[in-house]
Amino acid sequence: MPTVDDVLSANVISKAERELAAFLRATTDVVGQGSTSQAGDIWIQAMESRDWHCESPEKFFRGVTVRAAAQICSQFGLSDQPKV
Repeated sequence: MPTVDDVLSANVISKAERELAAFLRATTDVVGQGSTSQAGDIWIQAMESRDWHCESPEKFFRGVTVRAAAQICSQFGLSDQPKV
């Protein structure tokens, strides 16, 4: 029978996987298929560089995605100005 810690760990891992998958899909849509591996590396580096600080997993992983998205925009020269 799984322990409470096992269930909590599985829940956190599941949230991380879903957030990373959404980030990779969005990056592929914007930058292209060839960016997937690099985008995954950037997301993982952003996660490793962030302190947990007792945040909810959702808030923590969303912050990771925001940080990684900013880095992707910078690396690929994506502007924050909408095209008219």
